[in-house]
Amino acid sequence: MFLNTLSIGEPKKDEGNLCAAFKFGNFSQDQYDIHQQKKERKEKESILIKLVTSVSTQWTYSRN
Repeated sequence: MFLNTLSIGEPKKDEGNLCAAFKFGNFSQDQYDIHQQKKERKEKESILIKLVTSVSTQWTYSRN
């Protein structure tokens, strides 16, 4: 029964497993939406960390 619902395809080089599974119909819309929200949150956190690190590094250098 599992083999009837399994779609096999070649994901893009930079595409993750979950995105590829959704693209080929092996992942529900609800699960995909949660995944996208988590991914967007991580991207925003990454940008914030880079910004804070950059500002604190500049402050340290300009203080000396």
